[in-house]
Amino acid sequence: MQSVRLCALVLLLGLLLAAGGCRSAKGVATGPGAVPVAMGAVSKGRLERGSIVSGKVAGAMEVNLVPKMAGKVAAVTVDVGSQVRAGQVVVRLEASELAAAVAQAEAALAAARSAREQAQADLARTEAALEQARTSFDLAKANLKRGEFLLQQGALSQADFEGKFQAPYVNAEAGLRQAEAAYEAARERAGAGTAAQVAQAEAALRLAQANYANSVITSPISGVVTARYVDPGEMASPGSPVLTIVQMDPVVVEVGVGETLVNRLKVGQEVSVRIAAARSEPYTGQIKTLSPGADPRTKTFQVKVQIPNPEGTIKPGMFAEVDFGGAAEETLLVPRDAVVTRDGKTVVFTVVEGKAVAREVEIGDSDGRNVAVKAGLSEGDRIVVSGQDRLSDGTPVTVTGGGQ
Repeated sequence: MQSVRLCALVLLLGLLLAAGGCRSAKGVATGPGAVPVAMGAVSKGRLERGSIVSGKVAGAMEVNLVPKMAGKVAAVTVDVGSQVRAGQVVVRLEASELAAAVAQAEAALAAARSAREQAQADLARTEAALEQARTSFDLAKANLKRGEFLLQQGALSQADFEGKFQAPYVNAEAGLRQAEAAYEAARERAGAGTAAQVAQAEAALRLAQANYANSVITSPISGVVTARYVDPGEMASPGSPVLTIVQMDPVVVEVGVGETLVNRLKVGQEVSVRIAAARSEPYTGQIKTLSPGADPRTKTFQVKVQIPNPEGTIKPGMFAEVDFGGAAEETLLVPRDAVVTRDGKTVVFTVVEGKAVAREVEIGDSDGRNVAVKAGLSEGDRIVVSGQDRLSDGTPVTVTGGGQ
């Protein structure tokens, strides 16, 4: 009788084990065989499509101011952090000798111009004298012909002819020749000679003024002083900068992109730029330059993205992320593997009282690692991120990672 009971017990145990095996084959574990899972939280973020590239912020233009001449520094009107405008005087060199050279050149030019004016006045005077001499000569010549006629007619003696007609003609002719010579000399003095002297004096003045201007250093751009290298009393030289000025509005982000991305870009294209140190919302930038060739060291193509910075909150050196795919908004994200299909529905699993609960979700785009969730979940919800492939609705689970 005992052997019959023992056989019945063994048969019952075998049936139970067979039933348990069948249920395990369906992916549902019970009791001590609960499925181990890891949990994670639903969070907000942006999908990465391989078009988000990191870079550093730099000024749109950086200028190292170098003097054109050597000299002792007389004054530095700005310091590191000072805002400067284009054309503002920032450094002065001692220039007393240069100022004296300018004054000397100005005096020389005034003398040359005065000499030219005097020569022009002499030319006008000799021209008037020449006209008078020509008139006198013409009158004397006409009188000579009349005297010759009277002499031939016997109405005039030789002595009277020579004294009253011939002598005045000779004198008038000599006066005309003298007036012509004086006029030619005056014209030479008032012509190329004085003009050359004035031109030479003007050139000397411009050179003196340029030398003097080189002692005053101005900023060619509006921006911020980021470095100062000299103080009053020190020597400045053409080989060393005295200040560094960076244009802060706009700024640029310099990044390197791969060959698979570069042909999708074009100058003028608007892109989204995230600079977390400046603000949480992304900026809208514009591609300013696009390198036609790859850097031989990094094998990437340099791209400069320009961003308006009227408030100056973006500083050179800040870390930036440029999204060349556009200004995508944040959305709910879950790991792609956390989303599974059950009974033709797209679901993720949560855990309630030790059992898996399927929650149907509506999903959007994926970047291969994460998937966007349009509906069915909220930020902070806890979902199964590992072990979900073995779950169905109601499957007992044991949380082994990520917390309950």
